[in-house]
Amino acid sequence: MDLGAVESTINKWFDDTVRATEGLFKKDNVVDGVAQAALLAARDYCQAILLLLKTNHLMPARALLRTMAELAVKLLWCTVTRPGEGNAEERKRIGRWIYDEQSKMLKVLKRLQEGLRDTDAPVWLAERIKTVEDQVEDCRKNGANECLPKFWELCKELDDLGETGNLWGAWFRFLLYEPYHSAIHLDPKSLSSYIGGSPQTEGVAVDKACETCLRLAYNLNRQIRMGYDVGWQEMDSEFNRLLNNS
Repeated sequence: MDLGAVESTINKWFDDTVRATEGLFKKDNVVDGVAQAALLAARDYCQAILLLLKTNHLMPARALLRTMAELAVKLLWCTVTRPGEGNAEERKRIGRWIYDEQSKMLKVLKRLQEGLRDTDAPVWLAERIKTVEDQVEDCRKNGANECLPKFWELCKELDDLGETGNLWGAWFRFLLYEPYHSAIHLDPKSLSSYIGGSPQTEGVAVDKACETCLRLAYNLNRQIRMGYDVGWQEMDSEFNRLLNNS
């Protein structure tokens, strides 16, 4: 796959989506805020992934792909259109996303605090715990007191949505756990890829990672463009052309 062509196309998609949605994101709308932030974060991640691939840093690129895929699943689960559901349901799901992450963070911080003697516990840790506790309480006050479903359940729900789910759910279950999951949770087997690999095998792996980055960028941009009713047909053609030429 032509890395240069993929990079220029992905950058074009993000630039066009940012321009097309300019003025559509309302500052006081949490759904708009998350969509806009996810769009900008995804652009940064894609640029970093492609830079790593161009310089033959495959495993770090895979780790970023794993993070990108998790963001994409959660964003899609929160914002995809469902019959009879509107902006209120999207806000509720985003609230659960925030509550889920802050609750997990609070547990980690408290375990850290418990492992330290009172005289050793830094002041910043107590302050951080108080901040996260306040954030969790704010979520509860706003009606978000449930964590997200387990990741596999998120993917299953996306599968149940029909065409959109078929595009995302099963693919993400594969993507997050093989081979990209092992790039984050390194073990002797995944570390062995650093020794004894052939240039041909590495080239195939780089091409596959490049294609994954392309698919992630395409699906994220397409979902946001569909959600804000801005054109995506040209992007569809460019995506299919790159895949067919790979």
